[in-house]
Amino acid sequence: MRMSRWCLFAMALLLVGVTAAQADLYLHYGQDSFKVRVTNRHFKLIYDARGTVWVSGNTARIEVSAPGYRSGNTTVFMNANTHYHYATVTLDDPTVWANVKTTKGAWVEGATTNTYSQSMYWGDEYGVRASFPKKGFEKLTERLIDVRVNYLFAFAPKVYLSDAGTRWNLEVVVKRRDLRDTSNMIELLLTPDPAPETPLTPPQPRAIQPAIEPMVLAADYQANRIALENAGETETRDVLTGRLESLARRIREVVGTLDAGEAARLLQKIGADSPLGREIRTMRTFNDLHR
Repeated sequence: MRMSRWCLFAMALLLVGVTAAQADLYLHYGQDSFKVRVTNRHFKLIYDARGTVWVSGNTARIEVSAPGYRSGNTTVFMNANTHYHYATVTLDDPTVWANVKTTKGAWVEGATTNTYSQSMYWGDEYGVRASFPKKGFEKLTERLIDVRVNYLFAFAPKVYLSDAGTRWNLEVVVKRRDLRDTSNMIELLLTPDPAPETPLTPPQPRAIQPAIEPMVLAADYQANRIALENAGETETRDVLTGRLESLARRIREVVGTLDAGEAARLLQKIGADSPLGREIRTMRTFNDLHR
């Protein structure tokens, strides 16, 4: 039986997807094949790397690049008894500066940023942490925070805002593909509280963060909850706790808008017996009794 053109097209797409998702990079030069493992400095795999190889005598030079990383290379001394060779290439982070400003362009006084700790992020992610005073930002939420990378709005960044007494802790995770391979500027733009004596006016047009689907929040919550259970370092636990606080608050805000089926799926995703799951079940029971 002859396969239809659409079936062949679908199979081709599937094969492309499988190839793109492989952890190793496969390069060829004549009869020789090279299996290259590409990682960052924190031993996280980089899946979307591209590479080239040149052979001269019994040595091969492999050059590798990936979005959001500096290019890297290695030299392989080839064994004449085989045409299959292995190598590892480690890519360095580009230079990244981070600033905390208001959406009007003013610097946020007392803000600090950290772009040095990248060990918690996947190979296609880059994280920025910040801390700043709550004064003037008491009403701040994740949706009132914009993220710009090299003066362009970041594509679907992850934003986590958590309470730290008189300050806010903020973590933002962007995609590496938004970064250049050499130097970058990441700006975290906060919407200030309106002045009490000033009547509310329509906000100026801005790239307000879109609402995130509840199931996406729930999946993120569950993943970070499991990560916290297995975390060892204090810094890692603090970051994961801040993420969970941010996600739990956003899930509580939307759970009242869900129907019974959606709420059941949400509970299943976050774990009905998890602390947040028990809290949501109590909230829904209370709401059902007072309808």
